[in-house]
Parts: sequence; C-alpha cells; structure tokens
Amino acid sequence: GEGGAVTAYNPCPTTGTCFVMPVGDSITDGAGSSDSSSYRKELRVLAEVDGLALDFVGTVAGPSGHHDGHSGWIIQQIRDNIDAFTAECTDSTDTHKTPHVVLLMIGTNDTNNDIDLANAPARLGDLMDRIAVDVPDALLVVAQITPNGDQNKDTTKVAPFNAAIPELVATRAALGQHVVMVDMHSALDPAVDLPDGLHPNDAGYVKMADAWYAVLGPLLPPG
Repeated sequence: GEGGAVTAYNPCPTTGTCFVMPVGDSITDGAGSSDSSSYRKELRVLAEVDGLALDFVGTVAGPSGHHDGHSGWIIQQIRDNIDAFTAECTDSTDTHKTPHVVLLMIGTNDTNNDIDLANAPARLGDLMDRIAVDVPDALLVVAQITPNGDQNKDTTKVAPFNAAIPELVATRAALGQHVVMVDMHSALDPAVDLPDGLHPNDAGYVKMADAWYAVLGPLLPPG
C-alpha cells in the first residue's frame, strides 16, 4: 500500500459511480491552478479516457467537482471538522453521498509554519483513525505531502513528517483499516511545478492526478 501500490481492497461499486472525497488544504482547493480545479479536472480526464465512472464529493462546490480543500488549514482543523464533512458531503447533483474513497493530503501548513512538528504525525494518525470511524467502508488514500520550495524547510520539516507516514499507514492497515499511501513528494519538482514554493501550477496538478490515479484508477467501475 505504500508509494502508490494497488490495493487489494476495492470499496467502489462494480457498476454506477465511485464517489471520491478530496480532503486537504489550499492545494486540494486548487490554489495555483489556472482555474482553481486542483487535481480534480485531470483525474476526471484520466477516468473518462479509460471509460471509468467517478464523481467528487465534499462540502465545498468547486471547479471540476466538490471537495473539502480548505485554504490555510492545518491537520487539527481538518480533524475538528471531519465528522461534519463526511456527514454533509454532496456530489455534483448536491445529493449526499458517502465517499467510497477519501484522498487525504494535509500537513503543508503545519510544516511550513512550524506548528508542533514533533506531534504532527500523531495528529495525522488521529485524523486517519477518525476517518476510519466516520466512513469505515471507504478506502483512505494518504499522501506524503508535496515539496516545499524552501530547501531548508523541505529537508528539516517536510522530510521528517513524510518519513513518519509509511508507519502510520502500515500500523493501521495491520489493524484492518482500509488505508494506503501515495508518495506525492517525489511526484513534483519544486523547480518547475511550484512557482510560489508551495502551490502547484497546472503541470504540477497533472502530476498529482497521475499519482492519485495509480491507486484510484484500478478501483473505478466502468462508466
């Protein structure tokens, strides 16, 4: 389940639509992309090209689908609101749909602003556990966060945080939680994909979609 490996667990229906919930901060919201669509637009394209069916759910109606990307938010803020997000999320028709898959990438603001980094992995683990309680049949796909364009911050803050995530995932998978990891850090090149050092450009979001799709694609039903 690490690094984008295909999971044996498939929560998506065999027919119909697989509902996917993007959760995170401004990157999930789409900051830096030309149309604020984040990676959602490209994920839709990838699914459509393969003849597969997905729709995004969340409490925020944004370009290319609903989501729960909240600009400036840290791990704890997502944790404090995740119960409401999963209970109130809606699809493109504004109908409540429980997500089959949750795409979670959070921690960029914690690491960039040096917010209690020693305990940041524990906070992420607590959030993961809460998602498993809220939507126990969903697959949680947790991303190691994208790079920080400040090399010092990337080395001293982002790298240790990301290094803790494989164990968080493995421990919970061993306990029966449906969780896998993708490496979003290696997917992006700060020199070309992060013009402001934090938020991807359109090309960066395409790369993010590719990384998510490595796990998501094999799960989706035919459209």
